[in-house]
Amino acid sequence: MPADLVLLQIFNLDVKTIIGLLFLGNLILGFLVFAFLMSQRNQNNQKELLWYIFSKVFQSMGWALIYLRGNIPDWISVNLGNSFLFISYNFESGVMLGLLNRPREFFYMVQTIILVVVTIIFNAIEFFYSKSTYIRVASSSIAVFLVIIMPVILYLIEKNSHFFKKIFGVTYSVFAILLFMRFFNALFYKNISIFTNSSFQYTVFLNAFLMMVVSGIGFLLLIKEMQDKKINKLLVDKDKFISIIAHDLKNPFHSIIGFSSLLRENIHELSSEEINEYVQNIQSASQNTYNLLEHLLEWASTHTGRIDFKPRALELEKVVNEVLYSTNSASVAKNINIMVNFNSITTCFADGNMLKTILRNIISNAIKYTCVNGTIKILVIKTRKSLQFSITDNGVGMSHDKVKKLFKIDEKNSTPGTQQEQGTGLGLLLCKEFVDKHKGKIWVESEENTGTTFYFTLPQPQK
Repeated sequence: MPADLVLLQIFNLDVKTIIGLLFLGNLILGFLVFAFLMSQRNQNNQKELLWYIFSKVFQSMGWALIYLRGNIPDWISVNLGNSFLFISYNFESGVMLGLLNRPREFFYMVQTIILVVVTIIFNAIEFFYSKSTYIRVASSSIAVFLVIIMPVILYLIEKNSHFFKKIFGVTYSVFAILLFMRFFNALFYKNISIFTNSSFQYTVFLNAFLMMVVSGIGFLLLIKEMQDKKINKLLVDKDKFISIIAHDLKNPFHSIIGFSSLLRENIHELSSEEINEYVQNIQSASQNTYNLLEHLLEWASTHTGRIDFKPRALELEKVVNEVLYSTNSASVAKNINIMVNFNSITTCFADGNMLKTILRNIISNAIKYTCVNGTIKILVIKTRKSLQFSITDNGVGMSHDKVKKLFKIDEKNSTPGTQQEQGTGLGLLLCKEFVDKHKGKIWVESEENTGTTFYFTLPQPQK
């Protein structure tokens, strides 16, 4: 007798008992992940945790109905039970897709189509071949294989995958291989049924049980690792934030204190032109300080959850005109011509305050780095699912290395403008934060001494 069968007999296990353990194990694991979700005070990976809980609930229900086969009607134990399993593995596949380092929407759609197709085909086969148990085993095996195979392949080909992702991927890979082998095994040995106590059946169901345990532990460790990385990034951002306050907020006050002291001590000896120059320097330093404080407060608010995200339908021309009015003095001072083309687009679905902040910062940057008598073009076009904004200037431009460092808080990105205008680089970080809130994208194209174009997209509701 094979060693694995001897071992199983010692522990008094058969296929039906293992199915019962799968029911209990998935139920317990679902409760554990639910408890983990309830213990989290932030929204990180909440969708993946919920989907994993749903997968465990459906899987425990599916195994329970299969376990009761013979005591309940076949259409419940076979059709409904296996359908629950397909749904559960689809949820797990969705969880795996959600943790990939790539766009997921297309794969989610394909995954849903696969689930619907295999569920319909399995139930149709069951209707026409209900007496052939080997066909039932073969069709259920290939159905689960098809449901899980796409995320398995994507995990195996993903670059720079870390340890727990590799465990997740390898565990499911082994299970997929066994399911594929079980499909051919059922077609070859036609006397097989769900409760057949064969060496191969034991291997498949024991692997399913081990996969449940290993993948469950690996999933929680992976989520914990991802959350720890996010916490570490927040700590790094906080240190950078404090360094900006310590360095950039202090510098303007040197100018304010220095010029005001000179003005106070020498006011009776200075000419009106010199007094005017000192006052302008004080005003410029004060404005820079105010802009920095505004950015710091907005940045802090985004990272403490105090800014509400309330998208709604907006009059696009009104929003842009408000922003242009707020930047008018800077553009007039440099005699910069700003041209706007809405391409007949009248409305935009977005958070009004965030959109104004994005436009104000990018337009202010364009003015800052454009020479006197320059030109800035604002263009809005409609793509398939989004509005795409572009702000183009014919200013000093940036090197490719400089472009790569934009939107990173750990890089010093601010350089003086064409008239030595000062900044901190926080404005662009805010732009990225707010574009990300809208589930959009932001990017830059630039050439030195030629100009720069900032692009960002805002997804729009589909009619």
